Amino acid sequence: MIKWIFHIFNTLFLVLYLYPGSILGYLIYGNLNKQPQISIDLIVSSNHVYAFFLLSFLGLLSFNKNSKKKIITYLFSLSIFLEISHLIIPNRGFQFEDLFGNIIGIILSIVTFNLINYWRKKMSSFEDRKKSFEKKFAHDEELQFKVSAKRNKYLGEWASEILGYNEQQKKEYIQSVIKADFAEAGDEDVFRKVKEDLKNHKISDEDIRLKMKETLESAKKDFS
Repeated sequence: MIKWIFHIFNTLFLVLYLYPGSILGYLIYGNLNKQPQISIDLIVSSNHVYAFFLLSFLGLLSFNKNSKKKIITYLFSLSIFLEISHLIIPNRGFQFEDLFGNIIGIILSIVTFNLINYWRKKMSSFEDRKKSFEKKFAHDEELQFKVSAKRNKYLGEWASEILGYNEQQKKEYIQSVIKADFAEAGDEDVFRKVKEDLKNHKISDEDIRLKMKETLESAKKDFS
């Protein structure tokens, strides 16, 4: 779609530049010798800067990376050709201000296009890093959850053996230890449950914490 717009603008430029007189001047003022002015000229023709900036930007958007050099070469060649052609076209005249306006418009377009591409790449890189970080964070959180659940399973098995539970009781107890970890952040909820359950079995706090540490290391190995 953009390529078609470029070709339409390019054809329009050729008609406007090669016509013997100002078509826009005739349409607006009824005078082929009067050129409409978009803004005040400062050293170079502002109309030509705007015109070639637009045409060049459309050209850069229209073609792939491998064709960029060709389109840039074409644009510079076109800017020179059109101004030189005014030497022989009636009601037209060659002016360096116009030629320099063409060239400046092309250069500004190239700079703008490259800056936009640089910004887009930086933003894309930032988004990629953000997604990568979020993915890693989600993976780490999931892994931590699995490790904690496995630690609690091992801890529950150890405690259930001390409590002398049968297989069915052991399964139910392990589930209760795993669920206890959902009460609050950290391990203290699990510690308090196991401590309460083993209070009549002469198991010290240090023994429970040591077993929690050991079962955690075992759980980590299972997922390493």
